[in-house]
Amino acid sequence: MTGESVHVPLALTANRHGRAVGQTVSGRPTEGGGVAGTAAVKAFDVEAARTGVLDHDDARAAGFDPVRKTVTAKSRAGYYPDGSDITITLTADRDSGRVLGGSLVSEYGEGAVHRSHALVGALMEETTVLELENYDLAYAPPFNTTWDPVLVAAKVLGGQLR
Repeated sequence: MTGESVHVPLALTANRHGRAVGQTVSGRPTEGGGVAGTAAVKAFDVEAARTGVLDHDDARAAGFDPVRKTVTAKSRAGYYPDGSDITITLTADRDSGRVLGGSLVSEYGEGAVHRSHALVGALMEETTVLELENYDLAYAPPFNTTWDPVLVAAKVLGGQLR
């Protein structure tokens, strides 16, 4: 995320870089790829995910001017049973509008982890918050609201950046 080397001891990172080492040793030089620090956890009925640069001191040290917003939105259409809230904190660079990171928390398996994937894509492509607002994320009442909580967070933070 910052262009600097970082130690992130996570399974996918280790596996991807191990494969790159193996390919390089066998004569096909291969990069291991970037690391956003994406992680997920489940504790009882709560799931959480995080990705990117969330700490403002780390963001400033990398030359960013961080700004963040936290929103809570519904996981499913209001009339659909068994939905819950998802709380998303989205961090961006004030000057460029670039998405720097995000954290998501939901209850009852309501999508914090799978929604983090949209943020990972935004991070890897250096997407701005204003671009993220326009992601075409799937809608169907059993799975989502018309405006996905990630899009709601981007709209709210985008309003602050405008």
